[in-house]
Amino acid sequence: MSSESSGPRDTQTDLGKLGDGLREAGSRAGNAALDEAEAAAEGVKRAGADEVRQIAETAERVADDLQQQTPLLADYVRDAAHRIESMGEALRERTVGDMLSAATDYGRKQPILLFAGAAVVGFALSRFVRSGLSPSSTDAAAARETINKATGIDV
Repeated sequence: MSSESSGPRDTQTDLGKLGDGLREAGSRAGNAALDEAEAAAEGVKRAGADEVRQIAETAERVADDLQQQTPLLADYVRDAAHRIESMGEALRERTVGDMLSAATDYGRKQPILLFAGAAVVGFALSRFVRSGLSPSSTDAAAARETINKATGIDV
């Protein structure tokens, strides 16, 4: 009766084992892809935090330059630099998952503000990319020129 062992039940059992093996392999591949995506996102987050830190440092230098001529404006710029630095530290300390979760929660509570913020960030990123990402764009001279154009005050 060995011919009965290769019947429909054995075929179903073999197919079930094959399906289980495929699900397990897919799960492992998915987990590996997720780990790689998290590592890449973490690298981008670190780079972004470094950029934010550089912006804060530039704002501090601009505030130092403004201190003699326009101390009130220097105080505003210095306050902005401190806030930017705090934002960079928060970015550095939080995980990508935490930030995505917070953004999702915020989007549910304030969808209009989220869309407006996304538009502002998109505009800023497009300007940043169009500027060529040159290191000279973050120096104090460029910041002074921006302040001059925006306020009409020669610093």
